[in-house]
Amino acid sequence: MTAALTQRVSHLVTTVGGLRARREAVGLQLSTARKTMLDLETRKAHLIKCTAVLDKLTQEVARKGVGRVEQVVTQGLQVVFGPNVSCILEKKEGARGTTYAIKLKVVTAQGEVIGDPMDSFGGGPVNITAFLFRVLMIHRFKLARLLVLDESMNNVSREYLPAVSSLLKTLVEDHGYNILAITHQPELARSANVCYRVGGQIGEPTLHRLTVGEE
Repeated sequence: MTAALTQRVSHLVTTVGGLRARREAVGLQLSTARKTMLDLETRKAHLIKCTAVLDKLTQEVARKGVGRVEQVVTQGLQVVFGPNVSCILEKKEGARGTTYAIKLKVVTAQGEVIGDPMDSFGGGPVNITAFLFRVLMIHRFKLARLLVLDESMNNVSREYLPAVSSLLKTLVEDHGYNILAITHQPELARSANVCYRVGGQIGEPTLHRLTVGEE
């Protein structure tokens, strides 16, 4: 009788231990779910803000003139890639009103190619187009002339990087911009006024200010 009771108590203790473990696991899942929900709410708020900015930009484009925006972006693209590249803003009427799709046009020996930058062209033109629209938004909305670039030109081919450097220098020297750039591209690093190499370990970074000639 005692052995049977002991066995039942042992089984009960094991069952209770399993239930506690399951409760802890469920609690951990709930905590993770709450965190995910908070992250989603934060992202939703950011998306709402981005949508508002894009809507305002669309209104600004319509008010200021599509042609002027196309002209500015085209000039920037041609500084980097040459005279055969241009930007086109394609007008679309939808449920939310008038919107504009960004297209790139490239003139080749076989004729003109027009398409979505993300689908029809390499990453380099996409990088430059996105960068130019950032500059345009800063100018339009009179924001602080500060650009923080985290590998923003990583898809631009090496042969075009000197032209990118010239474009960045023009923004700094002629238009009063401050640019903080993170890059693994020596061609861009060499053109900076001040350049640091970041090293060390995670949590313990080190900075070394580079002198002329250092990589």
